[in-house]
Amino acid sequence: MPRRYQANWVQGTPTTEEIVHAFVATMRNSKLTLDEPTMQQAMESEDWPEWLAAIHRELESLKAMDVYEDVDALPSVKKAIGSKWVLLIKRDENDPGSRLQPYLRTGC
Repeated sequence: MPRRYQANWVQGTPTTEEIVHAFVATMRNSKLTLDEPTMQQAMESEDWPEWLAAIHRELESLKAMDVYEDVDALPSVKKAIGSKWVLLIKRDENDPGSRLQPYLRTGC
């Protein structure tokens, strides 16, 4: 990961946005190519079942790290944090396959 993000992380836990930006910056400097479909494009693609499975795996991963939980209603003194899915398709020039990777971005 780029040094500028590592320095910020010494002070505490990185935000999801910092992690995603560091990852994308790292990937852009590698031999991988990235495509960033919109959620609508993913839903209309033949890969939608794979995207949906990847999204569920990501949510389970966030729950396991104790940084995400489903709630039915918020207490009146709490505010919801906006979020959106960032979808990436990673392709390696040495590998004919591709990998679907969703990230939940908060603060949107």
